Amino acid sequence: MRWLAFGPRGDFQCHLTLDESLTVYEFGADYLLAVHADELGVERVVEYELRVPDAAGSSPSQ
Repeated sequence: MRWLAFGPRGDFQCHLTLDESLTVYEFGADYLLAVHADELGVERVVEYELRVPDAAGSSPSQ
């Protein structure tokens, strides 16, 4: 699953590619809340920080 983020003026900000084991429940201005199911079916809530990559193009760590 792939999501695209755009700024307030419609300019492209970044993209996010999610694993199929995640079920997204909420997007915030700078976070994503989801449920991750592991290979045994055990579920856990995860939160990821969302931010625009720096000008050098390096991606933020998770």
